[in-house]
Parts: sequence; structure tokens; C-alpha cells
Amino acid sequence: MEKDDDAIKANPEKIADVFDGIVEFSTGKNNEAAAKFAMTARNAERNDAQLEARVFRWDAPPEPLGPPWPLVLASDVLYEARNGEQLLALLPRLTAAGGEVWLADPGRMTTAGFLDPAAASWRIDAIPHDGPSHVIVHRLRPRAAP
Repeated sequence: MEKDDDAIKANPEKIADVFDGIVEFSTGKNNEAAAKFAMTARNAERNDAQLEARVFRWDAPPEPLGPPWPLVLASDVLYEARNGEQLLALLPRLTAAGGEVWLADPGRMTTAGFLDPAAASWRIDAIPHDGPSHVIVHRLRPRAAP
């Protein structure tokens, strides 16, 4: 597993944890981002999962993450309207054809500002879960090209 703590602490940027066919998005600033990185790594280790974690800016080209992913996970990432705009630009480039995005959201006010424009390019529905009732897991699947 690679981890660049200095880069994480120095850059209050979005991070992506990349592992076997899945990209998980998170947000954080300084030590919070480093703690999320460490928690993901510990969870993978406890579950004998192979994990490679990298710092990644949402507004950067996704090519360093490798080919598009079959499943992209994002949890509580729509803090500000600009987060939704960045995801709208990034997700089509990050998600494989036939892939899915699962976006867990606790009801942030900015969510509609993301989902409404996303509906032009994605089929969106909700995935049932056993977690907190105020959290909705939105499943996004690319719409077929006309």
C-alpha cells in the first residue's frame, strides 16, 4: 500500500481510495483526510483486501487512476455546489461503460443541484440499505448514447 502522508496533510483536497475494481471518494482537510486514508487501509487489512491508496484531486485528469472502474463509491461528498459540479465532470470519465456509481448522501441541501443535472446523463435510483434512515444511496448508471 502506498500512502503519502505529507501530500495529504499539505493539500486540503478530495481523495480517492482505489481498490480492486472500485474507487471510493471521500473529502477531507489535512489530518481528517489522513485519518480517512488510514481508516480505509486498516479496514482493508482486517478483511484481507488488497488496497492501494492515492491522493487525487477531483478536478485533475483521472488517467493516473488507471482505466475506468466498474463501481465508483462516494459517501457524503456533496458539501458544496462545486463538489457536485466537479463530480459531474469526473464521473463519466471514471466510470466504465456499464459501470455504476453508488453515492451515499445524508440529505445535504446541495444534493438536488447534483442529481438534477446528472439525470441527463445517468439513470438514477435508490439502493435499499440497512444504514441510517436519513441516508439515501443513489445508484447512477450511464444512459445509453442516443
